[in-house]
Amino acid sequence: MGFYLNSRAAYTLYQSEAGQPYFVDKTKMLGELFPFVKTGNRHICLTRPRRFGKTMIANMIASFFTKACDTKLRGLLKYRPYVQFAYMTGILPISKYSSGSELNMFAEYTMAKSRMFSEYFGFSDSEVDMLYVRYCENQEEPHYVEREELRRWYDGYAAPSGNRIYNPRSVVLALVNNNLDNYWTSSGPYDEIFCYIRNNVDSVRDDLVLMVSGTSVPLKLQLYAATSQNLKTKEEILSAMVVYGFLSYENGAVSIPNKELMDKFADMMMRKASLGYVYQLAKESERMLKATLAGDTDTMEEILELVHDTVTPILAKNTDVRWKSQC
Repeated sequence: MGFYLNSRAAYTLYQSEAGQPYFVDKTKMLGELFPFVKTGNRHICLTRPRRFGKTMIANMIASFFTKACDTKLRGLLKYRPYVQFAYMTGILPISKYSSGSELNMFAEYTMAKSRMFSEYFGFSDSEVDMLYVRYCENQEEPHYVEREELRRWYDGYAAPSGNRIYNPRSVVLALVNNNLDNYWTSSGPYDEIFCYIRNNVDSVRDDLVLMVSGTSVPLKLQLYAATSQNLKTKEEILSAMVVYGFLSYENGAVSIPNKELMDKFADMMMRKASLGYVYQLAKESERMLKATLAGDTDTMEEILELVHDTVTPILAKNTDVRWKSQC
């Protein structure tokens, strides 16, 4: 948690951000915060996946509200008369940082479940439309990035309000670089997705097959599972992946949100032999491509039979579960 008391750092950083060519103005959020400030001594926490604009928003808020006050205590915020309004942001739910009741005064707003503030993180369709017009005006020919490709690569997240959300970092870098690429997931360790499932691979294999095929998987979301250092159940694993932004959550189900993340999952499957038949299917897809280009119909028939025998029972099982749930 950064302290913005009596500091010009936030203003300097926000001023720099606002001068960028693909900056999106989110200052309307300040209007949502005025009622909190008016009542005094109010505390809110907004959690979002990384690279969804948390730091930019925090700098904007600090630039507007900061007053001269210099203090260093463990009880920096709670029950302090100098605190009229406290704003905290990060990836994980508060319990990750809480010791006893030290932070229990914060009202928390998550991307998965809270409608309030949902429009201020990430980019909406209309905001990406605006940025794309700016891109076409600023970018010299040729334009390698097409508007619909931005949607396919970086859209796919859902807010509880029903709004669709693009990954903002990836959109901006694609426009700046005039090139579609995997920008967001390259900001963390290569095996980051696998670290969530390695302790319970068997539990999530079938779900991985379904999600990579484009199917949503029902999930009872457990946001606080992400704070655990030892994820044990399928529900905990998938919930943690929602919190970190690897999966999208909508209408009680999770899915892989876009091509950027789909490529990451597919790459993981090609590299991790411990995924068992999932790894085998991924490898067979590579072999099938080579067989197709070579016109090797015997090999193609062999692979298709394997895929059919492996995937069909999984899909049939999933369909049966859904059919029963609707009855």
